[in-house]
Amino acid sequence: MGDNIAIAYLRVSTEKQSEKGSSIDSQRDFAKLYAEQHGLDLKDECIFVEAKPASKSSDDKFDINLEYDK
Repeated sequence: MGDNIAIAYLRVSTEKQSEKGSSIDSQRDFAKLYAEQHGLDLKDECIFVEAKPASKSSDDKFDINLEYDK
């Protein structure tokens, strides 16, 4: 694809969110579909997943551990 590179950030912080259709898998599927429909190149190494509850994140800085989704 050309220069239209996409990055996806997937996040679920509670079990309830997972159960209500916001699971990491459903978010990944949606991100890939969106990228495809909009001519974007979304590679697996550009999909980042966070499962850390918001209450565990710091209020005063960008405190997030991102890891490659493989």
